[in-house]
Amino acid sequence: MEKNCGNAVKETQVSQQTMRISNGLERLEKSVQEIEERLSSILNDTISKDNCENKSESPIVSLASDLKGFADRVNRLTDRIDDIKRRIEL
Repeated sequence: MEKNCGNAVKETQVSQQTMRISNGLERLEKSVQEIEERLSSILNDTISKDNCENKSESPIVSLASDLKGFADRVNRLTDRIDDIKRRIEL
């Protein structure tokens, strides 16, 4: 019986931290969007990149899937910030 209680607590903690990461990423995405909008008058046009995300992947467990999604969002935001830095004309 203690195992079930321990697992329930761990799942709740994982859910809480997953939500914190998701909320933080949403705030970061909004901030990057605001920066890009404010700097739009001094940014060059967007440079398109080839997207190679159509790779077939083996199935993963739910937590790993969530973490992969967060990592993908961080990488996309990093790419957007790098793109803004390349395009800015000061």
